[in-house]
Amino acid sequence: MDFIDKKEGVAQHDAVPLKHVPSMEILVKETLTEAILERLVEDIVSGVLPPEHNLRIEQLKEQYGVGASPLREALARLTSLGFVTNETRRGFRVAPLSQGDLADLTRMRQLIETEALREAIAAGNADWEMEIAGSFAKLSLAVTRHYDAPAEARSTIEMAHKSFHAALLGACRSRRLMDLQATFYDQASRYRHVILADAQELDGFVERHEALMRTVLGRNAEAAVTALSEHLAITPQDVYGPGSRMLKR
Repeated sequence: MDFIDKKEGVAQHDAVPLKHVPSMEILVKETLTEAILERLVEDIVSGVLPPEHNLRIEQLKEQYGVGASPLREALARLTSLGFVTNETRRGFRVAPLSQGDLADLTRMRQLIETEALREAIAAGNADWEMEIAGSFAKLSLAVTRHYDAPAEARSTIEMAHKSFHAALLGACRSRRLMDLQATFYDQASRYRHVILADAQELDGFVERHEALMRTVLGRNAEAAVTALSEHLAITPQDVYGPGSRMLKR
C-alpha cells in the first residue's frame, strides 16, 4: 500500500498542471484566426474586397464559412496592420487608398528595405546571390509568358515579384526588419494591383528589376541602397503620375 501511495505521489508531482496545457478549443481558434487572416489579406490586396468596403461580420461569416469570434480577432489584427479601419458606428471597413497614404507607405518601405539591404549585402553569401538570380529569372518568365486570363497574370506576376524583393533582402538577419518589410510590401500590393490590371502594359518592368538585381549583386552598398530607394519610388509615379490609371478613375 505504501509503494502504491508513493507512485501516486510521484505521478501527482510530475503531472503538468492543466492550466498550462493549451486546450484543443484554443488551438483550433488560433488556427482559424490565422487562416481567415491570410484569406482576408489576399482578398484585400487583390481587390476582391475593394477599398472602403463594409466588412459586416454576418456577411463575412457566410462568405468565408467561419464563426464570428475568429473573424473579429482577424479584423482587429488587420486594423493594427493597416489593412482595415474600425470606426465608431461605421464598423470595420477595408482601408481606403490615397496618394498621401502611398507616399507615406513608400517612405516607410525605403527606410526599412534599404536598412535590410545593407545587412543583406554585408552578410550575404553565394547562396544568397543565386537565390536573387533565380527569383529574377522566375519574375522575367512570369511577366513575358502568355496568359489566358488577366487574373491569372496578376496573381502569377505578383507572387514572382514578391519573391524577388524578398530574395534581395534574404540575407538580412533581423527578423523584425523582415516582418515589417513583408507587412509594408503587402500594403503596397494594393496599389500595384492597379498597375497590374493589364499585364501587357508592363513596359520596362523586367529591365528595371534586372538593373536593380545587377546593382545589388555588385555589392556596393551605397549604390544598391540608392537603386532600391529609387526603384520603390516608381510605384507612386505609376499609380498617381500623369496618365496613370488612378487619375483616370
